[in-house]
Amino acid sequence: IGLYLKNNAAPMGTEIDLSQSRMEHLPTTVEGKISHISLVDKTEPIYKFGEDISFIVDIKAERYIQSPCFRFEVRTDDDIPVGATYMHDLAPIEKGTQKSYHFTCTNLRLVPGRYKTCLVLYEVDSLGYYVDLDAVWPGFVFDVADEDNAIQIQWSPRNWGRVYFETIKKEG
Repeated sequence: IGLYLKNNAAPMGTEIDLSQSRMEHLPTTVEGKISHISLVDKTEPIYKFGEDISFIVDIKAERYIQSPCFRFEVRTDDDIPVGATYMHDLAPIEKGTQKSYHFTCTNLRLVPGRYKTCLVLYEVDSLGYYVDLDAVWPGFVFDVADEDNAIQIQWSPRNWGRVYFETIKKEG
């Protein structure tokens, strides 16, 4: 996947316009677009160790998307894969409309540091193939802080590998 990670402009903030972001490996015809993300109840993208990450994603459909799915991937600031989670069976999105989804990632247990996210909108076709409709890298960047300096470990992909996070929760 590193081959496709050309855009390293890291969007910091809690309200992020993604309407012009798109990974290079995707088809030029846009069928669905992750257009905006809002971090819920945050003035800065900083989380405490163990804190849930809650966000609202706006998705715009250029065609009818019968069964949209969403994947949330986390990488370290230097692009080392940490983990991923997904949500299948979201409500269909009508052509020419935009839908907002409120997601919460729980129990990530990320050690202190800076992380980048990759956000992927995809569909599973009738044969079970995953078809990416949109992917943005980085989707948003956030820090995990350890205010008490109690956590004395660092992420080690050689020792721990990638992690499958608990399934992302759709709110509302």
